[in-house]
Amino acid sequence: MRWLWRSRVPAQLTGTLTAALVLSCDHTSQITGSGGGARLVVSPQTVALPEHQSTAFVAFDLGTAGDTIPVAVTWSATGGTISDSTTSQGLHYGRYTAGARAGRFHVVARDSRSDTATATVWTLAPPPAGACLNQAGPSITLSGAQTSTYDTTSLASSTKIDATTAQFPLDTSVNVVVRVGGGSGLCWSGGEILGQFPPAMS
Repeated sequence: MRWLWRSRVPAQLTGTLTAALVLSCDHTSQITGSGGGARLVVSPQTVALPEHQSTAFVAFDLGTAGDTIPVAVTWSATGGTISDSTTSQGLHYGRYTAGARAGRFHVVARDSRSDTATATVWTLAPPPAGACLNQAGPSITLSGAQTSTYDTTSLASSTKIDATTAQFPLDTSVNVVVRVGGGSGLCWSGGEILGQFPPAMS
């Protein structure tokens, strides 16, 4: 049986949470262009930030010798706004500000050769009023593709774990993706997992 699990609802936890599912990850940077040895690079490739918040991107043409090639770069975005910030020694900085709509968007850098490089932006909606992420207590944020299962049983009471954009691999030896525990009043919110459970049998 194939499972697709997308959680966007905070869950109030007491004790230990165990999930046994598999990760589906879409965490790529797209680069297109004319070739010729140099390639356009944009960094970071993936970011997550709340609505109306800002972050910086940098783009540069990378030569075959690992050097930066001075070319003009323009910015665009499919959601939110981005504008030129500064340019120094072939590095072009753009200031991105998320919009008022949550979701997945792209920031695109284009150089004077019409080569493009694309980064992914996840814009996060604020938690609903009364959600457990608003409670007082320690806060942990997990984002992007995780390289291992999340397993901790020593969290302080009222710890909040925001996994809105996190994606988790399955440890096939134990079939556990997430296990948290510790004090009382733990809060887990979000996460995206795709997989097969129970494991396929020959």
